[in-house]
Amino acid sequence: MPRTSDKAILEAALKLFARKGFYTANVEEIAALAGVGKGTVYRHFTDKKGLFEALMDSCLVEFLACIREAVKAEGTAAARLSALSQAHLAYFARRGEFFMLLIKEQGTFGAEFHASLIKKYLVQVEIIEDCIKEGVCSGELRAVDTGSAAFALFAMLNGVVHRRVISGKPYSPEREGDTVLGIFLEGMRKKEEDVRDHGNSVSKTA
Repeated sequence: MPRTSDKAILEAALKLFARKGFYTANVEEIAALAGVGKGTVYRHFTDKKGLFEALMDSCLVEFLACIREAVKAEGTAAARLSALSQAHLAYFARRGEFFMLLIKEQGTFGAEFHASLIKKYLVQVEIIEDCIKEGVCSGELRAVDTGSAAFALFAMLNGVVHRRVISGKPYSPEREGDTVLGIFLEGMRKKEEDVRDHGNSVSKTA
């Protein structure tokens, strides 16, 4: 958990980096918005680059904590995917600036930092895939390439956020989540013939 002053600095940095970009925003402005002195910023973070990297890491940790919490509840694969979808959209409804930084500053620090950032962000895809695998194993969802399906849902959710954040228009995480997941599950749910085949497969192995 960041200390109070760290948190204030990170919040200010998020707003200014998203609004002005990494190169245009300066530490003096960030310190002023955070209500601390410039020296305090440098005591907590080595330089502006270090502050930016700490900010991105902090947001990713917060984001993934929300996703993991959402899928903790017992229930069907569809119910867990619904909770995950709404958590994803709700987080970025609150933290649209973070999504803007993911888009705008991808190439700021070169391939190594970008690769590290994306690797952490894509942990969510693994969580989605685990939910889908559970649904396939239980017979709730039809057998598909679970990795591709997970990326498809991930991309659909990010598409909603991208559209809303770029347009500046607010959105309802619940309504948008239901819409996206409804479209996704329409293709993932077992059709009648799939259910029959699954039953035959189970009886043969019994």
